[in-house]
Amino acid sequence: MSKKHINLAAGLLAVVFCWCGSVQAAETPGALSTLAGMAGDTEIHIPSPNPFPSLPDLSASSVGNIGRVSEGIYRGERLRTEEQYRWLREGLGAETVLNLEYFHNEDQELCRRNGLRCAELPLLLFVGKDLSFDWGTFRKAFRFVLSERAAGRTVYFHCLHGSDRTGALAAALTLRERTCGRNYDKAALKEEIDSALERHGFHGRYAFLRSAIDGWVAEPASQPWLCE
Repeated sequence: MSKKHINLAAGLLAVVFCWCGSVQAAETPGALSTLAGMAGDTEIHIPSPNPFPSLPDLSASSVGNIGRVSEGIYRGERLRTEEQYRWLREGLGAETVLNLEYFHNEDQELCRRNGLRCAELPLLLFVGKDLSFDWGTFRKAFRFVLSERAAGRTVYFHCLHGSDRTGALAAALTLRERTCGRNYDKAALKEEIDSALERHGFHGRYAFLRSAIDGWVAEPASQPWLCE
């Protein structure tokens, strides 16, 4: 091939490259960047990163004392109205509700109408009394939430006020996520757990329950069920 033909082929390739790049630039959304040194100062649009998944707006919720424990796991207080059940399904994307109350059954009709699977693992809680607290049922609740998440379902769990039984379960789930097989800052973890308990109104009258939580935080490795 002659030198003239080689130069002509190179020129055609350059034109095609610039034309394709211009089309791609026009169709790609994102932050604007100008590449210097190209004819006509061609503008290339670079997609902006979006590293965080969109999360539901909990401030719009009609559910009381609601909070996010981790991805796909939420906590709060007793559900009282159909609007609250509907918001869980449509606003939060929840599929499973776990009720920890002892003297109150979940409204299965409202669960059914709103496409929610509602389970009950009742925990009796008395002021200052730890003998009546069923730790076996508590651990069943812990494993139930984990199994629902493993199945890809978003879970909402609650007790009456969403403070004490719910707070203890949320603390256990947080500890599992932060400590099992991971390096972690014990002081930062304690601050995170304490802050969540205070924010959701954990009652000081349940000293035995708070003492148990503090023990988990101090020595998570002493609680093998957390990482099973």
